Amino acid sequence: MNSSHETPEHNASITGPIDHTEEFVRLLGQTRRHRFAYLMSLMNDRNDVEEVLQETDLVLWRKFDDFEWGPNFTAWSCRVAFNQMRAWRQKQQRSRLQFSDEFLTAVATQLDTHTDRCDHRSRWLARLCGRHPQRPPD
Repeated sequence: MNSSHETPEHNASITGPIDHTEEFVRLLGQTRRHRFAYLMSLMNDRNDVEEVLQETDLVLWRKFDDFEWGPNFTAWSCRVAFNQMRAWRQKQQRSRLQFSDEFLTAVATQLDTHTDRCDHRSRWLARLCGRHPQRPPD
């Protein structure tokens, strides 16, 4: 399987239609920590983040058929998390501390930019490590 989040290849004549369920569940699990950190950056309470994260994962599962396969699963799942956080905020209007949508959008934009840079660096480091074999221990 390719580590660039591409779907596994199947022989359609043997297995029938391609079933991406396992790959989707794997990506959902692999990126959960990232969604949690993303939401923690936008919200001020861990319990609230857990609640929104759980709802986000349910929405992601419901939208499984809408996902376009490729390397953008993390970005897509964070957009869903952002929308779920905004929906949660609307339900929490009685809370005293509320950030404006403009502020949260600005923070989310910065997080997206930072995520893109981190992903780029990770791919770059992975390629670098692949070019230089590890030395055996002395």
